[in-house]
Amino acid sequence: MPSPGGRLRAPELLQPRLAVLTAGLMRLERGEQEGAGTIRRMGKVFLNWAIGEGLENVEKAAFDLVGADDADLLEFGSALRAQLKATLSSMGPEPSQHFVVLVVEDDPTDVIFLELALQAPDRTIHTVSTLAEAQEILDREEVALLMTDLYLPDGDGRTLLAHVRDQERYIDLPLLVVSGHGTPDVKAECLALGAQSFFEKPVDPTAIATTVSSCLHAVAKRRLNETTDALTHLLKRNVIRDLWDRWTFPDPSSVGIVGLDGFRKLEERFDHEIADSVLASVGTLIRDAVPKGSVAARWEEAEFLLLCPGLNRQATSGLLQKILDAIRDLTHRDPRGESFRVTASGGVVEITSGAVFDDAVEEAYALLEEAFESGGNTLAETAGADDAATILVAEDDPLSAGILIHRLEKEGFNVLHFPDGSEALEGALANQISMAILDVKMPGMDGFELLERLRKVPAYYGLPIMMLTSMGREEDIARGFDLGADDYMVKPFSPVEVLARVRRLLKR
Repeated sequence: MPSPGGRLRAPELLQPRLAVLTAGLMRLERGEQEGAGTIRRMGKVFLNWAIGEGLENVEKAAFDLVGADDADLLEFGSALRAQLKATLSSMGPEPSQHFVVLVVEDDPTDVIFLELALQAPDRTIHTVSTLAEAQEILDREEVALLMTDLYLPDGDGRTLLAHVRDQERYIDLPLLVVSGHGTPDVKAECLALGAQSFFEKPVDPTAIATTVSSCLHAVAKRRLNETTDALTHLLKRNVIRDLWDRWTFPDPSSVGIVGLDGFRKLEERFDHEIADSVLASVGTLIRDAVPKGSVAARWEEAEFLLLCPGLNRQATSGLLQKILDAIRDLTHRDPRGESFRVTASGGVVEITSGAVFDDAVEEAYALLEEAFESGGNTLAETAGADDAATILVAEDDPLSAGILIHRLEKEGFNVLHFPDGSEALEGALANQISMAILDVKMPGMDGFELLERLRKVPAYYGLPIMMLTSMGREEDIARGFDLGADDYMVKPFSPVEVLARVRRLLKR
C-alpha cells in the first residue's frame, strides 16, 4: 500500500541509498566482487520501499535485480538505478528555495560518489578540483554550502576554510570537510576554522546526505527570517523592492495596496496581542489569495503591498476586492472572548514597463488615502481606458506640458492640450471635458480669465479645475480660489502629487 497521503519520501532520504547502489555498480564494473553484495543488498532495500510506496515500475526493476544471476547483476542494477533516478526527478512539488552547493574535490571517483549523494531537486552542485576554481564560484554565486577535501593540487583546503570565514557574506556558510587524512589534530584544526563536520574517506553517503540536508534546512530558515516578516509571514519591504529591480514587468502590470481601516484605534482599544493576532490572520489571508507570479509584502504596520506582473488594473482590482471582502468576513476575538471584525481599504495602480518603484508606490498610497478619507471599506483605482476622463491642459511651457501629458496619458486619461488661453476656451466649449488644469501666464488669455470664463459656462459650473502655475504669492492663490478654482499648485511640481490631486478631484 502507498504511504499515508500517497506522498513519496523526501528526496534526501532516497538519494543516499541510490548513491550506495551506484557505488556498488562502479565497484563491480572495476571487477571488485564486493560490489555484487552491495547491489543485491540495495535491490532488497528498494524492493521493500517500492512495495510500500506502491511504485510498480521501481518494484519490477528491483524484483528483477534481486532474482538476477551474478552475470546479469550489472545490467539489472543499472536498470534499477535508471528507474530510481526517474522517480527521484518527479518527487514532490517544486522546491520553494534553491541552494548552490560547492564541492572541492580532485579525486574523480570521490567526485562521482559525492555528486550522487548530494543531488536533489532543490540544489545545483558545482564540483571543482582546485582552490582557485572554488574561489571563482564563491565570488560569482551565492553558495549555500561548501564541502572541501584538504589536499588539493594548488593548496590546502584549510586555507579555503580560513579565507571563507574572513568574508562577511559567508560568515554563516556551512563548511564540511571530506578527507582521507583525519588525524585528531587535523580534525581539531578544521573545526577550529569553522567546519561543522569532518568526514573521513571512504564516506558514508547516508551520513553525508543527512548532514547536508540538515545544514541546508538551517540555511533555508535563516533566509526566511531575513526575507519574511515574522508576524504575517509575508515578504519584508526591502525584499519586494529588490524584486522590482530584478523583474521585467510586462505591459500592463499593476501595484496594489491594502490597509486596515482604523488600525490605530484598534490598538488603543485592545492590547498589542490582539492587534498582532489580527495582522497575522490578515497576512495569512493575503498570502493565500495572491496568485502565482505575484507577491505580497508587509509594507507598513497595517498596510500590505502587492506586485502583480502581467495583471491589468481590472484583474488586480478584482483580486484586491476579494481580499477586502475576505478581511471583512474574518472573525476575531477580544480578551473577553467576544467577536469583532475589521475592514480594509485598497488602492490599485496600473503600470507599464519602465515605471519607477517609488512613484508607483506613492500613487498607490495616494489612492489608499482617498479610500480612507471616503470612509474606508472601499477600493480606489486609477482610471482605465474604458472609463478614461478627458482632461484639458492649458499650458504654454513645452517642458511642463510634456510632463503633464505623459503622466496623464500613462494613467489612461485622455488629454486635450492648448498652449494658448483663448484656444483652450474654444477647446473646452467644443469638447466635453472632465477636468481642467490651467497655467496662469499664457498668450491669448491668462489662466485667471480662462477660469472665470469657464465658470460662467452652465455645463462647467461643477467642473474640477486646478491651477498649476509659478505664481505662488498669497494674493495669487486667493484670487484663484475666489474665481472658482478647486485646487492650486505652485511650480515646480511633483507629477505624482498632481496625479493624486487629479484623482481626488475627479472622485469628488
